Amino acid sequence: MKLYVLVIGLLVANISWAEGTSWQSLPASSQQTLSQLKDSWDTLPPNKQDKFAQHATQWEKMSPKERAEAQRRIEHWQSLSPQKRQAMLKRYEDFKQLSPEEKAKIKRKWQWFKDLSPQEKDKLRQQWQSLSSEEKAALKAKMRDAAPTERGQLRREFLNKHN
Repeated sequence: MKLYVLVIGLLVANISWAEGTSWQSLPASSQQTLSQLKDSWDTLPPNKQDKFAQHATQWEKMSPKERAEAQRRIEHWQSLSPQKRQAMLKRYEDFKQLSPEEKAKIKRKWQWFKDLSPQEKDKLRQQWQSLSSEEKAALKAKMRDAAPTERGQLRREFLNKHN
């Protein structure tokens, strides 16, 4: 009997999940946030309606500074070519498959880069772009094989060498 009730419950949950979010059920603030989608809302797949409703709720909870940053990111994404978007999505999917240790390692590297001043970032980008494919591959291998304590020294050498 318990199994029967569980199966019926799951079926009902699936049916309600497949219905999506009706426009009328959205709070007025979410309707305002999503106003550009009002005319096409009923044609969106249910899972997209649910995602947009969740995003609207998140948007409304953001500070003005967070909204400005999110808007900048949205505009950047929209400016990318379909090929670049696809490549970024692939990298994101690949990242999700990494072990927690590998993810942490990448996050540390990204934080190191984020902590650089804008001038240091530009300098680093220019230096990297000036390298040949072979030089890039060799430097990646050297960094990968180096002990964590040696990586900082290698970064400094790279920055100093390419002044």
